[in-house]
Amino acid sequence: MKLLLLLTIFLCGCAKLGYIYDQSSGYLSLLMDSRKNEEILQDKRIPEKYKKKIRKIIEYKKYFYKYFGEEETGIYSKTTVLKKPAVTYLVIASPYNEIKAIDFSFPLIGKFPYIGFFDPKKALAKEEELKGMSYVTYQRPVYAFSTLGYFEDRILSSFFYFDDFNLSELVFHELFHTIFFMKNDVDLNENLANYFGKELALIYFKGQKEIIKKQQKYLSNMRKISSKLQKLTVQLEKEYAQIKEAPRSSYERVLEEFLDVKLRPQIAELCDRLKVSDSNCYPLNTKWNNAKLAAYKSYEKSQDFFEQLHKKVGLDLKGYYRLLKAQYKKYTKNKADSFELFLKQKYLSEVKK
Repeated sequence: MKLLLLLTIFLCGCAKLGYIYDQSSGYLSLLMDSRKNEEILQDKRIPEKYKKKIRKIIEYKKYFYKYFGEEETGIYSKTTVLKKPAVTYLVIASPYNEIKAIDFSFPLIGKFPYIGFFDPKKALAKEEELKGMSYVTYQRPVYAFSTLGYFEDRILSSFFYFDDFNLSELVFHELFHTIFFMKNDVDLNENLANYFGKELALIYFKGQKEIIKKQQKYLSNMRKISSKLQKLTVQLEKEYAQIKEAPRSSYERVLEEFLDVKLRPQIAELCDRLKVSDSNCYPLNTKWNNAKLAAYKSYEKSQDFFEQLHKKVGLDLKGYYRLLKAQYKKYTKNKADSFELFLKQKYLSEVKK
């Protein structure tokens, strides 16, 4: 019961008791269904390809904590084999006249621009509930998540879908949440973990030239596509702002025309120029709405900023991490508007090393 209560406090916080119970029991099942990695690695019934992934994750974990000089935790010491493709399903909701994810509050760890469910049917039910409240929704599967160091997260069988490079990036991303987390700023947390996950993966594989060359090309293309998509999203927001007291159908027409006339043609032209095939040009294969655009903004909007700042301060990745951690302590004492703005004001005009 004590563990259930802690899970309720840390992971949930919604007013509805049913949601609290479902999330607590869902996470408990991940813990209870897990087995020690040593046991799984010795189990002849487990496919060798899965064992290789587990060994890789153990290796990535050791490398991560050693690189950043942080104490290794018990995270990923056990593995859970899931009975479904993803571990959780996130629901994001946005007003029909804005590209803005609504917040869901969680005690102690703050607000999040999504709500998660272990049961995909309940995620779908929540979507329907939000649609009934006139919100636009988007649901996406999640293959990994972090409890921010509150509990010893498990290796999940959903990790095994990724190749070695992307698996390392995923693990580094999730582990970064255990050593650096900013309350009430999910967007910045995700962007920062994304950046550090990618950069550390490139460092880890630096001796494998073909992998690095391929990934650097891929990341370069994705940055350009992401930048273009961000600019297009800003344009759509401006078009929405020009509509005043109009029915929902007016906003829907603006969105459809924007997608057909601007987003898809411009993204297609960019991907063609970058020699990225239509099948690999993800914005062309996505059904966009306000909620999905809002979710995309949450994960990508500060990537360029963290890269720019990293180059500006002239530190290696470890030094950059230590600088951010030290500056975050100062930021929390000063209570500035946002950590990102705090860093911009401090470093983008004059750098003090």
